[in-house]
Amino acid sequence: MEENTKQENVVQNSTTSGNTTQGSNAQNSGAQSGTAQGNVAQGTPIYVGSPAPSTQNAQRTPGSIPVYPVETKGKSYFDGTTLQLIGWRFLGALVSLITFGLCIPWAYTMIYKWEATHTYIEGRRLKFDGSALQLFGKFIIWFLGGFGLSILFIIAEVIVIFAAGGFEDTFDSIQSGIMPPLALIVIYLIFILALFLYDAWVEVALRKWKASHTFFS
Repeated sequence: MEENTKQENVVQNSTTSGNTTQGSNAQNSGAQSGTAQGNVAQGTPIYVGSPAPSTQNAQRTPGSIPVYPVETKGKSYFDGTTLQLIGWRFLGALVSLITFGLCIPWAYTMIYKWEATHTYIEGRRLKFDGSALQLFGKFIIWFLGGFGLSILFIIAEVIVIFAAGGFEDTFDSIQSGIMPPLALIVIYLIFILALFLYDAWVEVALRKWKASHTFFS
């Protein structure tokens, strides 16, 4: 009788312990489920099996869970050929020569479009939408700037020559092997430096205009 009573007590204790464990697990599962539902309701992302990524790149819309974009990287390459570039340059030079330089902007834009069409950045093709008419206005401004520098140089040169005794004395001195006035040499050097800096400024401005009209197709 005593042994049967002990066995019954052991069975009852085991049953009670099992019920307690199941109840605890059920409560934990319910709490986790409630927390997950609360997170979804609040728009908080849930991550299973991996740590949560940084939220800096998350795209969040009102009332929804943030969506993290998947980054895909492709190859970056250029598939244009040398013959194509030679052909476009020859055509641009020919048209510019026939039109006395008026179609130089058109030649630039055609080459830029060809270059963008054959350029791929991480698998995505570039596109250029600039027009010759847009660039023509900028070319006029840049031409007037260079023309203004040339006029200033000519004026400074004439002033120095007259201060040195006039054109005849200055050129006779140069033909006789006498060094021209130092001021004239300085003016020439300043003019060359100014043209160099102005050309660099125009090149940067042209590249900025090109970049502002280049995007992914």
